[in-house]
Amino acid sequence: MKMDERIWRKLLDLQNKGRFVFYFVGGCVRDLCYGIHSRDIDIVFEGDIDELMEELDNGPKKYSPQKSNLSTISLNGDFFEFDFASPRKDDYPKQNGMPNIVGTTVEEDLSRRDFTVNTGYLEFSVQSVNWFKGERPDPKQIMSKLRYAHPMFENDIQNKKIRVLHENSFEEDPSRLLRAVKYQIQLNLTMERDTEKLFNKAYEDRRIEQLDTSRYLRIMWDYFHHDNAHKLMMKLEEHGLLQGKRRYLDIVEKAEALKSEWASDDLDLKVVTYVTLFYGFKEQMKLLGVLLNCTVKETETILEAIDSLSFEVSAKKKYLAYKILYNKKVDSIACANLLHGDSEWFTLYIKRLRHVKVYLTGSDLIRMGIQEGPLIGKLKEALLIYKLCENPDMDIEGEIRWIESAKNETGN
Repeated sequence: MKMDERIWRKLLDLQNKGRFVFYFVGGCVRDLCYGIHSRDIDIVFEGDIDELMEELDNGPKKYSPQKSNLSTISLNGDFFEFDFASPRKDDYPKQNGMPNIVGTTVEEDLSRRDFTVNTGYLEFSVQSVNWFKGERPDPKQIMSKLRYAHPMFENDIQNKKIRVLHENSFEEDPSRLLRAVKYQIQLNLTMERDTEKLFNKAYEDRRIEQLDTSRYLRIMWDYFHHDNAHKLMMKLEEHGLLQGKRRYLDIVEKAEALKSEWASDDLDLKVVTYVTLFYGFKEQMKLLGVLLNCTVKETETILEAIDSLSFEVSAKKKYLAYKILYNKKVDSIACANLLHGDSEWFTLYIKRLRHVKVYLTGSDLIRMGIQEGPLIGKLKEALLIYKLCENPDMDIEGEIRWIESAKNETGN
């Protein structure tokens, strides 16, 4: 696998010159032990972080390393996504999963890890790089090249056990509750007895509600993109770790039914299910990127507009539904449909009105002899209402005839 060769060579060169010592660590080492080649490469390094940032920034120009406020550097290659971190010790004063960072040694860095299966620090070398690029080592080879690991690392890797490093683990960082469930689904691991007791106690103490909401939503959005996302969500709900106001399975079934009923290939079930499930956290969701921000804002706008209406006249309802929903994303309309009690508005628009539009422009009407001014807008609005209520398939020739008739009636 040749992808990102320049990055690998750069890191090996920096280490060979004695300026840095790198270790593969965490999930990528765990996955390698299970014969899984991860694209997410976590590296702990000994050396100056600003110097490393400068070296990476002076590398191939198409790569743009980013430094975070947690003293980490991320770099997205062509294939691999690299995360570099200095050895650190985490302190959790608020027990919301957001740590205070203190620099430390690699040995102490190990003690902050969540589970024993994530404590393998693998030597960074040409051999180990080749393993991550596609070679399949024997697990014994991997174990022989570990520089640091928890005493139970090899045992728990072999027996596929989830084991916390200390009894306050879930209290310190409640996101570990989510990860424990993810590992059960994604890697078929099981919690060892004491860890399961601690997990259940943390659930009973409602520790998940202490997790920073924005971080919780980022984690869940990532989980929605896993291969076994549906199974994972069901397991999280079973453990009481889904913080939405509605049942996940109900939303999925209704969203899938909408996609089928509306015959809408552009409806993104992940987006619709996620936004509907966590709509109670809409302000925090708006911070998760353009896609979710737009969907949440549009859904909010639609619901506010629909709730402000009280018209029951059929013709008026068609017109108002059109005006509210026209040019809105189908994902936003679906979210509003699932969150609102009256689905008639949304189905009416999607199935009958969505593709209706007036072809004639104001300039066209002026060329037809309509006097420039307010009448132009009134005629176009009247034409739109006629098409919505009487003839949605009217073509541009039909529009011309309709305008000519209206012009004769008004004497304009």
